[in-house]
Amino acid sequence: MIAPLLTASSDLKDAGRAAREAAGPLSQAGGAASRALDQIATTVERLGAAAERASGLVGSLDTATKRFEGVDAALAATLTALQNGLRGFANEVSGFVTKTDTNLAKAASHLEAIVKQLDGTIEEFNDARRVR
Repeated sequence: MIAPLLTASSDLKDAGRAAREAAGPLSQAGGAASRALDQIATTVERLGAAAERASGLVGSLDTATKRFEGVDAALAATLTALQNGLRGFANEVSGFVTKTDTNLAKAASHLEAIVKQLDGTIEEFNDARRVR
């Protein structure tokens, strides 16, 4: 009668040892899973904070975009005014150059006439000297 109890006791002891040995890796796996869950929770918190900062950045960019829309309109108006002013200046310079060219051409014509007259006078003078 004792032999079956001893066998059963030995079997229970072996089963307990096997259960402990099986529980060790399960405990390690549970610890690793717990650490992984903690890391996931931390990551989720960081992602939430990053999403909040990104949302704030979007708001800031919207504000900057609205400011630049006004700047773009003002800049376009300024550039248009500069272009118009430059066109006016170019027209004035062109007119001045044209008038200067015309006046220089007139002056050159008058100077040519004077030189021809002077040349004629010098020839008459030389002819008169030769006759004497």
